[in-house]
Amino acid sequence: MTLNPIPSLVSRAAHVRQSFRDVGPASVRFLTFIGFNVLSWQALVGGVLTLHARALGIDAGMVGILSSLLPFSMVAALLAKPMAERVGSKRLLTSGWTLRNLLIAPMILTPWVYARWGTHAAAMLILVSVSLFCLLRAVSGLGWGSWLHEIVADDRRGLYYSLEFGITRVVGVVFALFFFCFFGANPALWKFSVVSAVGVAAGLASIVFLRRVPGGLPPARTTASVAASYREMLHTVRDRDFSPFLAVASLGTFVNFGQMVLVMLFMRDHLHITPSVILLVTGMGNVAAAMTIQRWGRIADSHGSPVTMAASAALAGLALAVLATITPGPHALRWVLPAVVLLGIGVDGFVVSANRGFLHRINPAARHAYVAVWSAVTSVAGGLSSIAAGFFIRHGSFYWEIAAGYGAIMLAVSFCCVRLKESNIDFSKEEYDLFDPDRPVISLLRMWSYVLNPAQSGPAGKKQNGLH
Repeated sequence: MTLNPIPSLVSRAAHVRQSFRDVGPASVRFLTFIGFNVLSWQALVGGVLTLHARALGIDAGMVGILSSLLPFSMVAALLAKPMAERVGSKRLLTSGWTLRNLLIAPMILTPWVYARWGTHAAAMLILVSVSLFCLLRAVSGLGWGSWLHEIVADDRRGLYYSLEFGITRVVGVVFALFFFCFFGANPALWKFSVVSAVGVAAGLASIVFLRRVPGGLPPARTTASVAASYREMLHTVRDRDFSPFLAVASLGTFVNFGQMVLVMLFMRDHLHITPSVILLVTGMGNVAAAMTIQRWGRIADSHGSPVTMAASAALAGLALAVLATITPGPHALRWVLPAVVLLGIGVDGFVVSANRGFLHRINPAARHAYVAVWSAVTSVAGGLSSIAAGFFIRHGSFYWEIAAGYGAIMLAVSFCCVRLKESNIDFSKEEYDLFDPDRPVISLLRMWSYVLNPAQSGPAGKKQNGLH
C-alpha cells in the first residue's frame, strides 16, 4: 500500500467525523458528556490545582497529598460494587456526578478564606472540598467503566478511547490557551476562583448530556449478598488473563500520576517558569497527543493492547530520561517543550491501550467486579506515586532522580508488556505491519515512526491488509 501525502485539514475532519459514526450514537452521547466533564476536571483538579495550591503558599508535600486524593479515593469503588448492581450504572453515575460538583463548589471561596484566615484555612478548605469530590467520584465512577463496556463494541474500543482522549486533549489545549491569556505572569487569587466557578458550571452542565446516554440499567442477575459480591471481586484477581495485565498497567499508572506532579513542580519551582507558560507548554503537549492518539488506537485495535502499551511506555520512558537531564537556565524551555510533548504522546498512548485491554479482559457476567478491582488497584498505585513525588521534592528537591526513576520504571513496563498475550492476537501465526516478536526493539521503533509521522493516515493491520 502506498502511503498518502500529509492529509489536508478537510480530509482529517472527514476522517474524525467518520470515526464518530463508527463508534455509534450511544458512544457519541457519552463523548459529549466527557467534553464538558473534562473542562470541569481541568478547572478544578487538573494541573491548575497544583498552581492554585502553590499560589496559596501550600508546600510541595501537601500538593503531593492533594494529588494523591484522586487515586487513593478509588478504593471506595470496592465498597460501591453492591450498590452499582442494585441501582445500575446510569443512576449511580448521574447522582454521584451531580453531588460531587456541588460538594467542591466551596473551593470558589478560597481567596476570601485566605485573606481572612491565612494559608492554613485555605489549605483545609481545598483539602476538604477535593476530598469530598474524590470520594463521590470513586463511588459513582464505578458506573463509568461498566456503562462503557455495555455500549462500546469490542472491535471499536481502541477507536473509542482514542476519540475520548482526543477530546480530552483538545479541551486541555483550549483551557491552556484561556489560562495563558487570563492569568498572565503573576495571577491574582481571585482568578483561580473564577476558574473554579467555570469548573463547577461545566460539571453540572455535563449531567444534562449524561442523562441522554442509553443503557446503564441494573443487571438482570445481581449478587445474592454483600459477602458474595466481594467473593466475586476476589475471583477477578485469580483471573490469569486479567491479573498480570492489571499488575503491569498499575506500574504504568504509578508513573502516570507521579509524572503529573513532577512536571508541574519541576517547571515551576526548579526551572522557575511562570504558571501561564507552564500551562501553555502542557497545552502544546495536549495538541501533540490529540494529533497522534488515533494512531495509538488503530495499533491497539489491530495489534492488541500489550504491544501498544510497550511502545508507548518506552516513548514515555525516553521523554522522562530527557527531562532528567534538564537544568535551570535560559535555554531550559527549549528542552522542556519537546520532553513534555513526547511524554504526553507516550502517556496517552499507554492509557488508551491499557483501558482498551482492560475492557477486552472483562467477564460480562462480573462487569462491576472487574471495574471495581481495576479502579482500586491502579488508582492506589497512582496515589502512592503522587505522595512519593511530593515528599521527595519537598525534602530534597530530587527532581532529576525522580524523572530518571520514573523513566526506568516505564522501560521495565515496556519489557513486561511485550510478554503479555491477547486472546485474538497471535503473532506466531500471522504477520503484522508494525510488530515482529523476533525483533521487538525494531518493532517498537516502527510503531513510534507510525505514530509520530503525520503522513501515516492508513490502517495498521496485518501484512496483507495494512502498511508494508
